[in-house]
Amino acid sequence: MNPHKQKFLDRIGSNIKTFGYHLTTVAGNSPLPRYVYSIGLTEKIGFELIFAGDGLYNIDELKIIIERIVIECETLNLENIEYKVALSEANSLINVDNSWSQLMMLGVYDFYNVTEFKAMQIIPDSEHLTLDIPNMAKEYNENNEPIWKWLTVEWTLSVPSRSIVITNYPTLLGEKITEATRWEEDEWEAFVGESEDVKKEDMRIIPLGVLIGIDSSTIAFAELKIGKGIYREETDLVWQAWN
Repeated sequence: MNPHKQKFLDRIGSNIKTFGYHLTTVAGNSPLPRYVYSIGLTEKIGFELIFAGDGLYNIDELKIIIERIVIECETLNLENIEYKVALSEANSLINVDNSWSQLMMLGVYDFYNVTEFKAMQIIPDSEHLTLDIPNMAKEYNENNEPIWKWLTVEWTLSVPSRSIVITNYPTLLGEKITEATRWEEDEWEAFVGESEDVKKEDMRIIPLGVLIGIDSSTIAFAELKIGKGIYREETDLVWQAWN
């Protein structure tokens, strides 16, 4: 076995022994949204958990959410859950179709050396239900998943696949970006509303691939020269260059 892979599996086993489960975070250098999934909960509560997308939470907040859900699942004895269950704090769980877990939860397959396992997706309340959160109960189909299609579709844009956009959270709720500037080969700023009105605490960093999946017109960002910007009115689909 590859020594790096063995080291990874050993760390998973150590975390399961110490903490009851291991969390794997997948993010960075990718056009995909961030996601976090568990390894080791199968013995503990009968299934693994995954939180896919949602730029409104930072990783520490996600860890707390997952910890609370694990405790609640142990209390409610949800091992035989079939489809969906509502939890406290407005979270819920839905079944994950194998087509998703086979693409996203590879660590579980490697650690347990299995061909299938049970997984549940954490769905947040409506205020935190951003557009990058898929419905993983349905079979994965790249044609129906403009945000998650990069799981199986090759990146062909002229900019790096690791490209990021600094934006504000209304973007993730479906509000239209009205201005954008390219600052680096792989970095843009793009905001709903005027940039000078955006508070730091409202800013989020997301992959360009996610933004294009949310709003296909933002593919125009890839053609911007470094240091150049574009804008549009809220009711307009056409981008215009800054003077």
